[in-house]
Amino acid sequence: MDDHCFDSESVYHADAESGTPPPLRAFFVDVYDEDTDLPEHAYYGVACADGGGLAQAVSENSIHKLQDVKRFAERIGGVLVWV
Repeated sequence: MDDHCFDSESVYHADAESGTPPPLRAFFVDVYDEDTDLPEHAYYGVACADGGGLAQAVSENSIHKLQDVKRFAERIGGVLVWV
């Protein structure tokens, strides 16, 4: 099956008429590292279609429940990177 053809049914994405929720979308939040002068991954997680989601810090074990992924990235001074 060619997943790039819009006429074919994809096993990865829900059909709009099926009533299933849209798939989750993975992301990173990158922050600027002053020591290396490069952006680095600070958080990773998944987002729902409504904008909410879950995120975990790369260097910690705590999980954050988010109401708005974009606002979370802005609040910590990071950049949202969709995967």
